[in-house]
Amino acid sequence: MKKEYRAMYNAMYDKLAPLKSDEELLSSVLSSRKGNITMKHENKSRKLFSKAVVIPLAAALALGATAVGAVAVYNRNVAEEYANVLQKPDGFIEQEYKTADGEEVNLNAVALSNGLYDELNIEINRTFEYEDFTLEFPGAVCDGRDILIMYNMTFKKDLDCLRAEHQNFWLWGPNATNDDDGLHGGTRANNGIMSEVDGKKVYSGYVDYSGVENCGESLNLHFEEISSSTSNRVLGIKLYNVDIDVDLDIPLTGDFSKFNKTVEADTAQHVDLLGWGEWDVESVDISSLLITFNVKTDGDLPAPDGDIFKEGMMVFPINVTMKDGSTLELGSRAIYRYGDDSETKTAWFMAVLNYPLDVDNVQSVQFASAVIDIDGSATTIEIPEVYSKYDENGRLVER
Repeated sequence: MKKEYRAMYNAMYDKLAPLKSDEELLSSVLSSRKGNITMKHENKSRKLFSKAVVIPLAAALALGATAVGAVAVYNRNVAEEYANVLQKPDGFIEQEYKTADGEEVNLNAVALSNGLYDELNIEINRTFEYEDFTLEFPGAVCDGRDILIMYNMTFKKDLDCLRAEHQNFWLWGPNATNDDDGLHGGTRANNGIMSEVDGKKVYSGYVDYSGVENCGESLNLHFEEISSSTSNRVLGIKLYNVDIDVDLDIPLTGDFSKFNKTVEADTAQHVDLLGWGEWDVESVDISSLLITFNVKTDGDLPAPDGDIFKEGMMVFPINVTMKDGSTLELGSRAIYRYGDDSETKTAWFMAVLNYPLDVDNVQSVQFASAVIDIDGSATTIEIPEVYSKYDENGRLVER
Protein backbone atom coordinates (compact mmCIF):
# COMPACT_ATOMS: atom_id res chain seq x y z
CA MET A 1 0.00 0.00 0.00
CA LYS A 2 2.84 2.39 0.83
CA LYS A 3 4.47 1.89 -2.57
CA GLU A 4 1.11 2.36 -4.27
CA TYR A 5 0.59 5.67 -2.49
CA ARG A 6 4.10 7.00 -2.86
CA ALA A 7 4.21 6.41 -6.59
CA MET A 8 1.52 9.04 -7.09
CA TYR A 9 2.99 11.85 -5.03
CA ASN A 10 4.55 14.93 -6.64
CA ALA A 11 6.19 18.03 -5.18
CA MET A 12 3.63 20.74 -4.48
CA TYR A 13 4.41 24.27 -3.34
CA ASP A 14 7.44 26.11 -4.72
CA LYS A 15 7.33 29.23 -2.62
CA LEU A 16 5.00 31.59 -0.85
CA ALA A 17 3.88 34.74 -2.65
CA PRO A 18 3.27 38.05 -0.86
CA LEU A 19 -0.26 39.03 -0.03
CA LYS A 20 -2.10 41.45 -2.25
CA SER A 21 -4.54 44.04 -1.06
CA ASP A 22 -8.27 43.25 -1.11
CA GLU A 23 -8.64 45.62 -4.06
CA GLU A 24 -5.94 43.81 -6.06
CA LEU A 25 -7.46 40.46 -5.24
CA LEU A 26 -10.97 41.44 -6.19
CA SER A 27 -9.69 42.86 -9.47
CA SER A 28 -8.67 39.31 -10.34
CA VAL A 29 -12.30 38.12 -10.34
CA LEU A 30 -12.96 35.68 -13.18
CA SER A 31 -9.35 35.90 -14.39
CA SER A 32 -6.52 33.42 -14.55
CA ARG A 33 -4.44 33.14 -11.38
CA LYS A 34 -0.86 34.31 -11.78
CA GLY A 35 0.43 33.25 -8.38
CA ASN A 36 -0.14 30.82 -5.58
CA ILE A 37 -0.90 33.00 -2.55
CA THR A 38 -0.93 31.54 0.95
CA MET A 39 -2.51 33.59 3.72
CA LYS A 40 -0.59 34.65 6.78
CA HIS A 41 -2.21 34.00 10.14
CA GLU A 42 -4.00 37.18 11.02
CA ASN A 43 -7.47 38.38 11.92
CA LYS A 44 -9.63 38.98 8.87
CA SER A 45 -12.92 40.82 8.56
CA ARG A 46 -15.82 38.56 7.61
CA LYS A 47 -17.95 39.43 4.63
CA LEU A 48 -20.77 37.55 2.95
CA PHE A 49 -20.14 35.99 -0.47
CA SER A 50 -22.51 36.19 -3.40
CA LYS A 51 -22.86 32.80 -5.08
CA ALA A 52 -23.02 34.60 -8.41
CA VAL A 53 -19.47 35.90 -8.03
CA VAL A 54 -16.47 33.66 -8.67
CA ILE A 55 -13.30 34.85 -6.95
CA PRO A 56 -9.71 33.58 -6.78
CA LEU A 57 -8.71 31.51 -3.78
CA ALA A 58 -6.49 34.22 -2.35
CA ALA A 59 -9.37 36.70 -2.42
CA ALA A 60 -11.67 34.18 -0.78
CA LEU A 61 -9.17 33.62 2.01
CA ALA A 62 -8.59 37.34 2.44
CA LEU A 63 -12.29 38.05 2.87
CA GLY A 64 -13.16 34.99 4.95
CA ALA A 65 -15.95 32.44 4.64
CA THR A 66 -18.65 30.85 6.76
CA ALA A 67 -17.12 28.41 9.22
CA VAL A 68 -18.43 25.35 11.03
CA GLY A 69 -15.61 25.36 13.54
CA ALA A 70 -12.02 26.39 14.16
CA VAL A 71 -8.85 24.38 13.68
CA ALA A 72 -7.32 24.42 17.12
CA VAL A 73 -3.68 24.68 16.12
CA TYR A 74 -4.39 27.57 13.74
CA ASN A 75 -7.33 29.27 15.43
CA ARG A 76 -8.61 29.76 11.89
CA ASN A 77 -11.50 28.84 9.71
CA VAL A 78 -11.81 25.11 8.90
CA ALA A 79 -12.96 25.72 5.33
CA GLU A 80 -10.00 28.02 4.69
CA GLU A 81 -7.57 25.40 5.96
CA TYR A 82 -9.10 22.72 3.73
CA ALA A 83 -8.89 25.00 0.70
CA ASN A 84 -5.29 25.91 1.52
CA VAL A 85 -4.14 22.31 1.77
CA LEU A 86 -5.87 21.23 -1.44
CA GLN A 87 -4.69 24.20 -3.49
CA LYS A 88 -2.50 23.09 -6.40
CA PRO A 89 0.80 24.83 -7.26
CA ASP A 90 1.25 27.52 -9.88
CA GLY A 91 0.80 26.34 -13.43
CA PHE A 92 -1.29 23.32 -12.46
CA ILE A 93 -3.89 23.15 -15.27
CA GLU A 94 -4.67 19.45 -15.32
CA GLN A 95 -8.32 20.20 -14.57
CA GLU A 96 -9.50 23.50 -16.06
CA TYR A 97 -12.66 25.29 -14.96
CA LYS A 98 -13.91 28.06 -17.25
CA THR A 99 -16.95 30.31 -17.38
CA ALA A 100 -19.35 30.28 -20.35
CA ASP A 101 -17.28 33.19 -21.74
CA GLY A 102 -14.07 31.15 -21.57
CA GLU A 103 -12.56 32.91 -18.54
CA GLU A 104 -10.47 30.56 -16.41
CA VAL A 105 -11.43 30.55 -12.72
CA ASN A 106 -10.34 28.67 -9.63
CA LEU A 107 -12.80 25.92 -8.71
CA ASN A 108 -11.23 25.72 -5.25
CA ALA A 109 -12.19 29.36 -4.63
CA VAL A 110 -15.71 28.66 -5.90
CA ALA A 111 -16.13 25.81 -3.40
CA LEU A 112 -14.83 28.04 -0.60
CA SER A 113 -16.98 31.05 -1.47
CA ASN A 114 -20.25 29.13 -1.82
CA GLY A 115 -19.82 27.27 1.47
CA LEU A 116 -19.34 23.82 -0.06
CA TYR A 117 -16.39 23.00 2.20
CA ASP A 118 -18.54 23.75 5.22
CA GLU A 119 -21.35 21.53 3.96
CA LEU A 120 -18.99 18.62 3.29
CA ASN A 121 -17.20 18.95 6.64
CA ILE A 122 -17.29 16.18 9.25
CA GLU A 123 -15.84 17.26 12.58
CA ILE A 124 -13.30 14.89 14.13
CA ASN A 125 -11.37 17.05 16.64
CA ARG A 126 -8.91 14.39 17.84
CA THR A 127 -5.39 15.19 19.05
CA PHE A 128 -2.50 12.80 19.72
CA GLU A 129 0.71 13.80 21.52
CA TYR A 130 4.12 12.43 20.54
CA GLU A 131 7.66 13.34 21.56
CA ASP A 132 8.45 15.35 18.42
CA PHE A 133 5.04 16.68 17.43
CA THR A 134 1.35 17.04 18.14
CA LEU A 135 -0.88 15.31 15.60
CA GLU A 136 -4.33 16.83 15.17
CA PHE A 137 -7.30 15.69 13.07
CA PRO A 138 -9.69 18.67 12.87
CA GLY A 139 -12.14 17.12 10.41
CA ALA A 140 -12.76 15.60 7.01
CA VAL A 141 -14.32 16.54 3.68
CA CYS A 142 -16.80 13.83 2.70
CA ASP A 143 -19.45 13.50 -0.01
CA GLY A 144 -20.67 10.04 1.00
CA ARG A 145 -18.41 8.29 -1.51
CA ASP A 146 -15.01 9.95 -1.12
CA ILE A 147 -13.41 11.31 2.04
CA LEU A 148 -10.37 13.52 2.62
CA ILE A 149 -9.18 13.30 6.23
CA MET A 150 -7.25 16.42 7.19
CA TYR A 151 -4.41 16.47 9.71
CA ASN A 152 -1.93 18.95 11.19
CA MET A 153 1.50 18.17 12.66
CA THR A 154 2.76 20.86 15.03
CA PHE A 155 6.45 20.21 15.66
CA LYS A 156 7.89 20.62 19.14
CA LYS A 157 11.50 20.43 17.95
CA ASP A 158 13.65 21.69 15.09
CA LEU A 159 14.08 18.29 13.46
CA ASP A 160 16.66 17.72 10.72
CA CYS A 161 13.90 16.62 8.32
CA LEU A 162 12.33 20.08 8.55
CA ARG A 163 15.36 21.58 6.80
CA ALA A 164 14.47 19.79 3.56
CA GLU A 165 12.76 21.92 0.93
CA HIS A 166 9.31 20.69 -0.20
CA GLN A 167 9.08 18.23 2.68
CA ASN A 168 5.88 16.19 3.03
CA PHE A 169 4.74 13.87 5.82
CA TRP A 170 2.49 10.92 5.08
CA LEU A 171 0.31 8.71 7.24
CA TRP A 172 0.46 4.96 6.72
CA GLY A 173 -1.66 2.15 8.05
CA PRO A 174 -3.00 -1.31 7.25
CA ASN A 175 -6.06 0.16 5.53
CA ALA A 176 -9.36 0.47 7.34
CA THR A 177 -10.44 -1.74 10.23
CA ASN A 178 -13.89 -2.10 8.63
CA ASP A 179 -14.88 -5.55 7.44
CA ASP A 180 -15.81 -4.05 4.07
CA ASP A 181 -13.45 -4.63 1.16
CA GLY A 182 -14.97 -1.77 -0.83
CA LEU A 183 -12.81 0.97 0.68
CA HIS A 184 -9.96 2.18 -1.54
CA GLY A 185 -7.12 4.51 -0.71
CA GLY A 186 -4.71 6.75 -2.55
CA THR A 187 -6.73 8.30 -5.37
CA ARG A 188 -5.04 11.70 -5.07
CA ALA A 189 -1.50 13.06 -4.88
CA ASN A 190 -2.08 14.25 -1.34
CA ASN A 191 0.86 16.50 -0.62
CA GLY A 192 0.48 19.19 2.01
CA ILE A 193 1.81 22.59 3.04
CA MET A 194 4.26 23.79 5.66
CA SER A 195 3.69 26.98 7.61
CA GLU A 196 4.81 28.61 10.84
CA VAL A 197 2.47 29.43 13.72
CA ASP A 198 3.60 31.04 16.99
CA GLY A 199 7.19 30.18 16.18
CA LYS A 200 6.47 26.50 15.51
CA LYS A 201 6.47 24.71 12.18
CA VAL A 202 3.15 23.15 11.22
CA TYR A 203 2.58 20.66 8.43
CA SER A 204 -0.98 20.34 7.11
CA GLY A 205 -1.94 17.43 4.89
CA TYR A 206 -4.64 14.88 4.21
CA VAL A 207 -5.19 11.21 3.46
CA ASP A 208 -8.07 10.12 1.24
CA TYR A 209 -10.27 7.10 0.65
CA SER A 210 -13.08 6.26 -1.74
CA GLY A 211 -15.78 3.65 -1.28
CA VAL A 212 -17.16 5.32 1.85
CA GLU A 213 -20.67 4.18 0.86
CA ASN A 214 -19.61 0.62 1.78
CA CYS A 215 -18.71 1.49 5.37
CA GLY A 216 -22.08 1.80 7.06
CA GLU A 217 -22.52 4.49 9.71
CA SER A 218 -18.86 4.95 10.58
CA LEU A 219 -15.41 4.73 9.05
CA ASN A 220 -12.87 3.11 11.36
CA LEU A 221 -9.25 3.82 10.48
CA HIS A 222 -5.96 2.88 12.09
CA PHE A 223 -2.66 4.62 11.32
CA GLU A 224 0.63 3.15 12.50
CA GLU A 225 3.36 5.30 10.97
CA ILE A 226 4.27 8.80 9.83
CA SER A 227 7.12 9.22 7.38
CA SER A 228 8.77 12.10 5.56
CA SER A 229 9.04 12.20 1.78
CA THR A 230 12.45 13.82 1.28
CA SER A 231 16.04 13.20 2.34
CA ASN A 232 19.22 15.04 1.42
CA ARG A 233 22.64 13.41 1.81
CA VAL A 234 24.49 16.65 1.20
CA LEU A 235 22.65 18.37 4.06
CA GLY A 236 22.73 15.24 6.19
CA ILE A 237 18.94 14.93 6.21
CA LYS A 238 17.64 11.40 6.65
CA LEU A 239 14.14 10.13 6.05
CA TYR A 240 12.02 10.61 9.14
CA ASN A 241 9.87 7.67 10.31
CA VAL A 242 7.91 7.48 13.55
CA ASP A 243 5.60 4.74 14.77
CA ILE A 244 2.21 6.00 15.90
CA ASP A 245 -0.95 4.36 17.18
CA VAL A 246 -3.97 6.30 15.96
CA ASP A 247 -7.52 4.99 15.79
CA LEU A 248 -10.19 7.22 14.23
CA ASP A 249 -13.90 6.50 14.28
CA ILE A 250 -15.42 8.92 11.77
CA PRO A 251 -19.23 9.22 11.76
CA LEU A 252 -20.97 8.76 8.42
CA THR A 253 -24.50 9.42 9.62
CA GLY A 254 -24.98 12.74 7.81
CA ASP A 255 -27.29 13.24 4.85
CA PHE A 256 -25.03 12.83 1.83
CA SER A 257 -27.87 12.54 -0.69
CA LYS A 258 -27.51 16.18 -1.79
CA PHE A 259 -23.89 15.51 -2.74
CA ASN A 260 -24.67 12.44 -4.85
CA LYS A 261 -26.67 11.79 -8.00
CA THR A 262 -26.98 8.71 -10.19
CA VAL A 263 -28.13 9.47 -13.71
CA GLU A 264 -29.34 6.61 -15.93
CA ALA A 265 -28.97 7.25 -19.65
CA ASP A 266 -32.28 7.00 -21.50
CA THR A 267 -30.35 5.30 -24.29
CA ALA A 268 -26.95 3.69 -23.74
CA GLN A 269 -24.33 5.49 -25.80
CA HIS A 270 -21.73 3.48 -27.70
CA VAL A 271 -18.09 4.56 -27.36
CA ASP A 272 -15.05 3.05 -29.07
CA LEU A 273 -12.01 3.27 -26.81
CA LEU A 274 -9.85 1.26 -29.20
CA GLY A 275 -7.15 -0.27 -27.00
CA TRP A 276 -9.68 -0.46 -24.17
CA GLY A 277 -12.53 -1.93 -26.17
CA GLU A 278 -15.99 -0.85 -27.25
CA TRP A 279 -18.49 0.00 -24.55
CA ASP A 280 -22.02 1.26 -23.99
CA VAL A 281 -22.17 4.06 -21.41
CA GLU A 282 -25.24 3.26 -19.31
CA SER A 283 -25.10 5.60 -16.33
CA VAL A 284 -22.99 8.04 -14.37
CA ASP A 285 -22.61 8.57 -10.61
CA ILE A 286 -21.89 12.22 -9.81
CA SER A 287 -20.72 13.38 -6.40
CA SER A 288 -18.86 16.42 -5.15
CA LEU A 289 -15.47 14.69 -5.25
CA LEU A 290 -15.89 11.84 -7.74
CA ILE A 291 -17.54 10.98 -11.04
CA THR A 292 -17.95 7.32 -11.96
CA PHE A 293 -18.94 6.16 -15.44
CA ASN A 294 -20.65 2.77 -15.63
CA VAL A 295 -20.24 0.90 -18.93
CA LYS A 296 -21.12 -2.46 -20.46
CA THR A 297 -19.98 -4.44 -23.49
CA ASP A 298 -21.46 -7.14 -25.72
CA GLY A 299 -18.02 -8.30 -26.82
CA ASP A 300 -14.96 -9.60 -25.08
CA LEU A 301 -13.34 -7.58 -22.35
CA PRO A 302 -10.33 -5.55 -23.56
CA ALA A 303 -7.80 -7.93 -22.04
CA PRO A 304 -8.02 -11.44 -20.55
CA ASP A 305 -6.47 -10.23 -17.32
CA GLY A 306 -8.97 -7.39 -17.02
CA ASP A 307 -6.33 -4.71 -17.58
CA ILE A 308 -8.60 -2.14 -19.23
CA PHE A 309 -5.90 0.50 -19.41
CA LYS A 310 -3.32 -1.75 -21.09
CA GLU A 311 -0.40 0.69 -21.42
CA GLY A 312 -0.39 4.45 -21.17
CA MET A 313 -3.05 6.94 -20.10
CA MET A 314 -6.40 7.43 -21.76
CA VAL A 315 -6.64 10.46 -24.02
CA PHE A 316 -10.36 10.88 -24.61
CA PRO A 317 -12.18 13.91 -23.13
CA ILE A 318 -13.95 13.85 -19.76
CA ASN A 319 -15.92 17.06 -19.20
CA VAL A 320 -18.58 18.49 -16.90
CA THR A 321 -20.91 21.28 -18.02
CA MET A 322 -22.70 23.36 -15.39
CA LYS A 323 -26.15 24.92 -15.64
CA ASP A 324 -24.65 28.40 -16.05
CA GLY A 325 -22.63 27.24 -19.06
CA SER A 326 -19.31 26.97 -17.24
CA THR A 327 -17.25 23.86 -17.97
CA LEU A 328 -14.82 21.65 -16.09
CA GLU A 329 -12.34 19.84 -18.34
CA LEU A 330 -10.97 16.96 -16.33
CA GLY A 331 -8.45 15.59 -18.82
CA SER A 332 -7.26 12.04 -19.28
CA ARG A 333 -5.35 11.93 -15.98
CA ALA A 334 -8.60 12.32 -14.04
CA ILE A 335 -9.17 8.56 -14.33
CA TYR A 336 -7.39 7.16 -11.28
CA ARG A 337 -9.21 3.90 -10.71
CA TYR A 338 -11.18 1.41 -12.73
CA GLY A 339 -12.61 -2.08 -12.46
CA ASP A 340 -14.41 -4.69 -14.53
CA ASP A 341 -16.47 -7.84 -14.14
CA SER A 342 -15.92 -10.55 -16.75
CA GLU A 343 -19.16 -12.34 -15.88
CA THR A 344 -21.47 -9.36 -16.33
CA LYS A 345 -19.18 -7.74 -18.93
CA THR A 346 -19.46 -4.44 -17.10
CA ALA A 347 -16.82 -1.93 -16.04
CA TRP A 348 -16.52 1.41 -14.32
CA PHE A 349 -14.12 4.33 -14.64
CA MET A 350 -13.62 6.69 -11.69
CA ALA A 351 -12.69 10.31 -12.38
CA VAL A 352 -11.33 12.15 -9.33
CA LEU A 353 -12.03 15.86 -8.90
CA ASN A 354 -9.25 18.10 -7.58
CA TYR A 355 -11.75 20.36 -5.80
CA PRO A 356 -15.35 19.92 -4.61
CA LEU A 357 -18.09 20.40 -7.20
CA ASP A 358 -21.64 21.67 -6.59
CA VAL A 359 -23.63 18.66 -7.81
CA ASP A 360 -26.92 20.60 -7.91
CA ASN A 361 -25.48 22.86 -10.62
CA VAL A 362 -24.31 20.06 -12.95
CA GLN A 363 -26.07 20.06 -16.33
CA SER A 364 -24.28 17.24 -18.18
CA VAL A 365 -21.18 15.04 -18.21
CA GLN A 366 -19.14 13.75 -21.11
CA PHE A 367 -17.24 10.46 -21.34
CA ALA A 368 -15.36 10.20 -24.65
CA SER A 369 -18.06 10.77 -27.31
CA ALA A 370 -21.01 10.10 -24.96
CA VAL A 371 -22.82 13.00 -23.26
CA ILE A 372 -25.41 12.36 -20.54
CA ASP A 373 -27.64 15.21 -19.38
CA ILE A 374 -28.74 15.46 -15.76
CA ASP A 375 -32.29 14.52 -16.86
CA GLY A 376 -30.99 11.29 -18.41
CA SER A 377 -31.15 12.29 -22.05
CA ALA A 378 -28.04 10.98 -23.79
CA THR A 379 -26.37 11.80 -27.09
CA THR A 380 -23.22 10.99 -29.02
CA ILE A 381 -21.03 13.85 -30.27
CA GLU A 382 -17.97 14.11 -32.48
CA ILE A 383 -14.66 14.26 -30.67
CA PRO A 384 -11.13 14.95 -31.97
CA GLU A 385 -9.17 12.03 -33.35
CA VAL A 386 -6.90 11.51 -30.39
CA TYR A 387 -6.36 7.77 -30.57
CA SER A 388 -3.42 8.13 -32.97
CA LYS A 389 -1.19 8.33 -29.89
CA TYR A 390 -1.64 4.57 -29.49
CA ASP A 391 -0.85 1.65 -31.77
CA GLU A 392 -3.30 -1.11 -32.70
CA ASN A 393 -2.50 -2.90 -29.44
CA GLY A 394 -3.27 0.15 -27.31
CA ARG A 395 0.37 0.90 -26.51
CA LEU A 396 1.46 4.50 -26.06
CA VAL A 397 3.71 5.60 -28.94
CA GLU A 398 4.03 9.31 -28.13
CA ARG A 399 3.10 11.77 -25.38
